[in-house]
Order: sequence, then C-alpha cells, then structure tokens
Amino acid sequence: MKRSLILGMIVFCCCAAFAEFAAYPMAAYGTDTDYVIGANCSLRFRPTAADTSSTKSTLDLQMKYSQKHQFQLLLQPELYFDADALKATGELKFRRWPTTFYGIGNTSCSCTGETYTPVKYAAAARMSRRFSTHWRIGLRLDALHHSLEDITSGGMLDAGSVPGSEDYFLAGIGPTLSFDTRDNTSYPTCGIFAQAQTVGFLKALGSDYGFSRHQLDVRGYRQLIPGHIVAAQAVAIHTRDRVPFSSLPQLGEYLRAYEDEKFIDRNLVALRTEYRATPFSSGFLNRLGVVLFAEMGETKHHVSDISIQDTRFAGGTGIRFALFRNPRFNVRMDFGWGHSASNLDIGIRESF
Repeated sequence: MKRSLILGMIVFCCCAAFAEFAAYPMAAYGTDTDYVIGANCSLRFRPTAADTSSTKSTLDLQMKYSQKHQFQLLLQPELYFDADALKATGELKFRRWPTTFYGIGNTSCSCTGETYTPVKYAAAARMSRRFSTHWRIGLRLDALHHSLEDITSGGMLDAGSVPGSEDYFLAGIGPTLSFDTRDNTSYPTCGIFAQAQTVGFLKALGSDYGFSRHQLDVRGYRQLIPGHIVAAQAVAIHTRDRVPFSSLPQLGEYLRAYEDEKFIDRNLVALRTEYRATPFSSGFLNRLGVVLFAEMGETKHHVSDISIQDTRFAGGTGIRFALFRNPRFNVRMDFGWGHSASNLDIGIRESF
C-alpha cells in the first residue's frame, strides 16, 4: 500500500511538471437562454512524461447555468500516446436544458413551439490507431439516457406522436476512418482533415431505438500570411430508420445564428468558411484573435429534396483568447446572424 502511494505521488508530480492548467469564468446572453454564467477548466499534459513526441493531451471541464434554469456539465478528454499512433477521446455529459420543440423540417416556423425540458446522461468513447502516415482507423461507442419533463400540455410531445417523446436509452457502435495532414489539432494553420464515420444504434446492445447515422466531415486550412488563416468545412449527415427527434441532425450545431433544435430532420448538409486573425505578434495581446465567418446549410427528410433554394445562410464575427500557446488553444465567443435569428455561441477550441 505504501509503495503504491509513493508511486502514485511520483507519477502525479511528473505529470504536474509537464502540465498546463487554465480556469476562467464565463458569462453570456442568448434569446433561448437569457443570461448564462459558468466556468471552464482546461488541463494540457503528457500522460507519459517520456513521450515528448506525442501531441499534448487535454482534459476540458465545462459547467454552465442559465437564467432559465438550464444546466450543463461536460467533461471532454483528448489523449495521445505512442508518438500520436494511438488517440483516445471521449465525452461525459449531464444536461438539463429547458428548450422548445418547433417540429421536424427545414421550413420556417412562425409559431412559438412547445416548451419541454430534456434530461440527458450521455457517454461516448472514440479510439483510433494510425496505420499510415496520415490515415487512422478507429471505433466509436455511444450511450445515452434521455427523458422529458415539463412538456407543454396538448402538444405533439405530450401526445406521444413524435419518436423520442418518451423516456429511452440508446447504445451504439461503429467504425471511423480519417485522413489528417494538419500541423496541429487545436489550432491548425495548414492541412486537410477528412473523416467518415458511421454508428449503428442496436437493440442487441439494449438500445430502445434501432437506427444508423452516417457522417462525412471534410476541413481545409491555409495560412495566407503569418497570423492570417482561412478555414473551410463541409459536412453531410444521413440517418436511417426510426430516429428519436433529439438524435436527428441539428442545423444549429453548424450555423451559429440558429438555436440547435430549431431546424432538425433526417438529413443535413452544411458548408462553413472562416477567416481567423491574430493581429498582435507579441506580449499578452498575442493571446487575442478575431474571426469572421459565413455559413450555409439545410435539413431535409429525403436526400433528393436538398436544393439550393431552401438553403439557410448565416454570418458573424467572434473573438478568441488563447488559454495556451505553442500551439494555440482558444476559448471562443461568436456572434451569429441569420434570417430573423441571432445567437451567441461560447465554447472551448475552434468550431472546426
């Protein structure tokens, strides 16, 4: 017992010596949240002090609470081993976030919607192994328990006519394949990242719904001159079979002007571009950055229904503050505007 304690202290001291830690409060305001307060903590370290050739691992913890009594606790580790040959990421989330259900589809909704409170316990693990210079193959595991509270009486959710309006459990597994030439993962300045992944939520695993979700994500980065970067992302998501409404692709996850659940459906396409600048070259001001972004996308029930005429557009600007440097690891605040919509988005790392 005493030997184990001594060994544990040695390991902790070694990790602490190679670790960087940052914690900061956050405050925001949004039409769907009113005022929000919270805190973010980030730890950047090397799991094995001797492995100096691996990318530094990170552990992010976020807590936030809104004036509308919305609460979220999120833990996200990203770990690298063996000179980046092995990568493991994950997510643990508790979310009790009163929100509004506007129905399913890409059409504009002028109604007030139905208020409800989803309560989610989610866990995810993603492991990948490099099998070539820029190629990785991996496996992802997902688990989610979802329940609803405070449902608007007499609405679609109250009637149970929408899949996912009851309590349910999801369990899924699937492969991933990725190609990555980025110079780093937290703030890439050049390179390409492309990933194809699919996950099957299987009743054989205990899932209450059986469906599949397929996603293609392609990103590119180019440095125009030092401190000035152009980034672009294209995303396509396709779901099959009977999908609970809260697991449908959400346009607001990619168009920062819109609420997450305002436009949801079985299929999603989105294209995003962003100009990133760090105009100050030295001192404390070097931690500051600004961005300009333009985004477009839509959700549709059938792939064949996707058309440019129904595409939604958004744009905006944001500010960045580097918690860590070399390479940069930013906290971001983005202001997005769209058609009859605006939103404030705060988070850790870049949007893509």
